[in-house]
Amino acid sequence: MSSIEPYANRDGLELMIHVDAPAPTNANVRRPAVLFFHGGGWRNGGPEQFSPFAKQLNARGFVTGLVQYRLIGKTAANVMQCVDDALAAWDWLHANANRFAIDAARCGCAGGSAGGHLSIMVAAESIRTSRPVPAGLLLFNPVVDTEIPRFAADFQQFPQLNPMRRIEPALPSMMILHGQADEVVSSESVETFASRARQSGSSVDLHIYPDQSHGFFNPGRATETVYADVCQRVSSWAGSLEGFPVPPSADSSNV
Repeated sequence: MSSIEPYANRDGLELMIHVDAPAPTNANVRRPAVLFFHGGGWRNGGPEQFSPFAKQLNARGFVTGLVQYRLIGKTAANVMQCVDDALAAWDWLHANANRFAIDAARCGCAGGSAGGHLSIMVAAESIRTSRPVPAGLLLFNPVVDTEIPRFAADFQQFPQLNPMRRIEPALPSMMILHGQADEVVSSESVETFASRARQSGSSVDLHIYPDQSHGFFNPGRATETVYADVCQRVSSWAGSLEGFPVPPSADSSNV
């Protein structure tokens, strides 16, 4: 079943989630679910970015939601409103778990770049506000340090939205797929974030792809070999939510 569902109303603007809920193979069994948050620097992009990976998870029986959120300079005044929308989408997913036969204990978040940042913020803010915490995060070249010059203007008033400041033992396990040649989010910053998260007690599965730039995971951006490896790792991450992880077929350092 595919549907477009309103999850929040912001001053008359309805925000939507594109939901795909495959027919359950067993009416008595609940399924994992994943929310996807698109990239675009909190200013651009749209939910359709992650449609290919959502379909990959649908084929495994997952419920997926592609989230529309307000964009700075268009319908959002600041990045805090983007985070508020991400949290509202997360709340909506849990409020509708029975309707879509979702296992609330096996819900995760995924996103790229700004959407990766929003996924981390959903986890961090869920911990702070006693919401259900995502079972896992799938992050594609995520923004993990908002205090660097590129992002400082948007985050100057919101230091609490910097993932580097929100590392704690309660953060869920993460898989991070990143390009070594990323010109927007340095691989060094992601490696630092992953190291600090591990030191804090979180499980982080980090894969650095040589010679790959920002957004390499999108279809058509990388070689078929690299894209196939990304898809395999997405499948492995999905397996961890199912409880039956599937090991990747190759180490990304050899891609």
